[in-house]
Amino acid sequence: MAMKTINELALDVTSGMETAGYAQATIWSLYIDALLPLVRFHNKNGTEYFDADLTAEYERGVKQRCSDGEISRGTYYHRIRGLDKIKRLHDTGKLLWEPVRKGSIYKSNEYYERLLGEFLESEEFHQNTRDDIAWVARSFFSWLVANGHDDLNQATAAVIQQYVLLAPRQYLLSKAKRSCFPFLPELF
Repeated sequence: MAMKTINELALDVTSGMETAGYAQATIWSLYIDALLPLVRFHNKNGTEYFDADLTAEYERGVKQRCSDGEISRGTYYHRIRGLDKIKRLHDTGKLLWEPVRKGSIYKSNEYYERLLGEFLESEEFHQNTRDDIAWVARSFFSWLVANGHDDLNQATAAVIQQYVLLAPRQYLLSKAKRSCFPFLPELF
């Protein structure tokens, strides 16, 4: 990334947020309340350019001001979000965070992975929907494999019922996912 002033980086953050669809009020609130104080801190300390050490010092100061009660926790978190965005843009050239996909904790077998892959390719799903489908399917397939059912020909209605009613909690929907479906706690 070409050497940019701290102010140019701050403006690039706002531009990137606008491109990503953030509301104007959110963008300018972040700029005025979080990014501009960082720009001023750099300028006050004699530099126009992003400096990681100065940024770390600024972050420690913001944390201390929050601990001392000079600023609210909301202001603290708002400024930290601004810091995270400008550091990410400086370090990676990208504004938006991209998660690293680590794979599933649920291990099935080649047959089930192929089946899941074919299903996911059969429709155009939003990435979040794809991830949810994969999570639910892999948890079920993992349970099937762990219980000796290496393909769906062995998965009778009784086997599926056993999974739904008796499977250990680790295979069932997490509390967060169950909260999306208020009727599920009654079933389990």
